Amino acid sequence: MIYLSLFFVLVLSLLAFFNWRLGLTLSVITALAQDPLRKLTPDEPAYFNLFVGVVFAAAVAGCLIKSKTLDIDRFAEKGSNLRLALGLTLTVILLQSLHSLLRFGVPQVTLIGLLNYLVPFIAIIYIAKLRETMDLSEIRKFFRVYLYLAIPAVFTVYLEQAGLESPLFGEVGVGIWITDLGTILQAYSGIYRAAEIAAWHIFTCASLLILMSTYDKPTLLKSIGIFLLVAVLIYIGVFTGRRKFIVMVAIFVVSYGALLLWSSQKHRHVAIGLGMMATLAFLLFGGERFDSNTGYVEVIGERSAAELYLSRSSGVFGDIQERFTGLGIAPVSWAYTRTGFFGAGVGVGTQGVQHLGNFSSLVGGAAEGGLGRLMVELGAPGLVLIAILVGLIVHRLFTTAESKRITSRRDKRFFCGLIAVAIANVASYTIAQGMFGDIFVLLFNGVVFGALLTFARETQVARRTSRAPRNTVSGTAMPVPTR
Repeated sequence: MIYLSLFFVLVLSLLAFFNWRLGLTLSVITALAQDPLRKLTPDEPAYFNLFVGVVFAAAVAGCLIKSKTLDIDRFAEKGSNLRLALGLTLTVILLQSLHSLLRFGVPQVTLIGLLNYLVPFIAIIYIAKLRETMDLSEIRKFFRVYLYLAIPAVFTVYLEQAGLESPLFGEVGVGIWITDLGTILQAYSGIYRAAEIAAWHIFTCASLLILMSTYDKPTLLKSIGIFLLVAVLIYIGVFTGRRKFIVMVAIFVVSYGALLLWSSQKHRHVAIGLGMMATLAFLLFGGERFDSNTGYVEVIGERSAAELYLSRSSGVFGDIQERFTGLGIAPVSWAYTRTGFFGAGVGVGTQGVQHLGNFSSLVGGAAEGGLGRLMVELGAPGLVLIAILVGLIVHRLFTTAESKRITSRRDKRFFCGLIAVAIANVASYTIAQGMFGDIFVLLFNGVVFGALLTFARETQVARRTSRAPRNTVSGTAMPVPTR
């Protein structure tokens, strides 16, 4: 099985190298095939998780050989604050990689951590090369292929829970068992290697279905069908035992609706009202913690498996405030106490390195959330630089969303939907960064940010061109002076 798997990756890598525009499609195929192949292989080798990275790297290599340029200007122009912040952040990441290597002497840890930071950036460069016009057709094609392949894979979670036995089902290793509701619940994953990864794919399928269905004006029948399919996906998702995907879907829906209203000048007050209502709902209900063990022990035998999982999932919104504080904010101070102002170096808090050394004794629970991990690995300077970088990206994206230069309503809806997907993923990262150790998850987020930044840059260029002084004789726009 090992040789068959390696041959499979080799074929896809060659296809990606010689036709680099197929890189995203081939990466989806690899991402969904690598986990079942790993389960069928003796000892379930961990390096199977790198297969999608190998295929995507082949596509990037083919792209660079043909074009011979990185073309960073397509998403971060020279002399801009965004480019400066990006350069400083990458410099800190490289310095902290050297710090980790010299301090612990374990190259695998440094490489795994460095890969986690570089994959999204490389995906952004790839998207910048892929985009040749201002339309988003290539990204939409990638999303459609993903949905066609990922939705059937998601249904394997339900098949596993329903009792269908297969060597392709179940988590890699011993798996996760959840002690809750006065009993022990299994975290089902289907063909995915972990329930955490399965839950992320379910969120992504649900959000992309909503986004793609609103790109074109949907019919009533199509809207009902999409709504029912999203509901079924969420129902299947509760069997993963990973409840935060429900919050991610809710964040996406609220953000998408608010952005659509905000981008429309005459409905901006409605967006403000929606934001205030969401904040009020969080303050009223987000702090009421759900005690899942109360009243269930006595009637546990009378409840079906579905009722147990649904009961557990119903309390997820009541845990938001505690989780945000305990797993999002508090780990920053824990990380400072354990690793100091400059952190411990890249890779120390990355998912998977626990198999390469006893780093948990140094990091503890400080790297559970994304902010804590950044503090552990990059120190306070890196955390501040990334906060500045995120702020600059947010400013550029929101400026573009309200810009009148996006004349196509379909493109504006798609742009706002991509921002909502990014918001949901960033929110999830702050409290639980484990799933973001998966290369395809990083790749997908890099594609989203690459599409957003490239489209924003092109819109900015179009706006400057339209403001350029006109030649009084020919009526053509004069050249726009560079900085």
